[in-house]
Amino acid sequence: MRTKVLVVLFMLFISFFAKAEKTFRHDHDVCKYKGELIDLDMRTSEQYSVSEDDEYGEIVFIKHKDKLSRVDLRDMGIGRYRMLKLYNDFCPKLLAIPTKDDEIAFFFMKDNRPFTDLLMVLFYNIKTHETEVVPTYMPVKGALSRDKKIFFKTSKNVEVKYGTTTINGQKYNYMERPLEPWVSFDGRNFKLDLDLSREKFEYKALLQKAHWAKLTDYKNATISIAVNPVLKKECISLNQSEWVCN
Repeated sequence: MRTKVLVVLFMLFISFFAKAEKTFRHDHDVCKYKGELIDLDMRTSEQYSVSEDDEYGEIVFIKHKDKLSRVDLRDMGIGRYRMLKLYNDFCPKLLAIPTKDDEIAFFFMKDNRPFTDLLMVLFYNIKTHETEVVPTYMPVKGALSRDKKIFFKTSKNVEVKYGTTTINGQKYNYMERPLEPWVSFDGRNFKLDLDLSREKFEYKALLQKAHWAKLTDYKNATISIAVNPVLKKECISLNQSEWVCN
């Protein structure tokens, strides 16, 4: 009798863990580094999800040669993720960049809705198969790859301010929001990139380098945009400095 009970308990134990380990693919990519294929699966324990969650998961499987690495982000208590997608030399979908001779970094976005998702870096060593997850807590709106570097457009989850102001005796409607500069990634560190921030700035036609030179605190910088539809005039101000109009 005792043997039968133990067998039943053992079967229940196995069944429980079999169910617990069952996951479902939400996204997938096959990358190539140094001629070797690296298969990445973004998976979730939830079989069904709403369309908005189709690409999000909590578990990343990395298959390289005969080694399968499992990165369970739930163990770190840091939520659900999706792949940050940008075609590059290593992956057709997932953004990636080599960081060392035998290491490559993959980029994911942490679910932060209704605000902007947060950047996360997953480092993978192709020799040791070791992984390292590095949350950045940095909201990112976009990314680009240029000259073997990766750049990210940062975002800030701050409420936009609206109001009216007077410029040269005329009334304007304005909005004030945080400045969202671009940063570069060198394999381990992020650095503010002023040249790219100026190049990508949507109102760069109104600002000269001299205006940017006066801006020292980029972390807390704001941009104000004022519009007068009757005059068909548009003005901007960095950190509440003097207005510059078209």
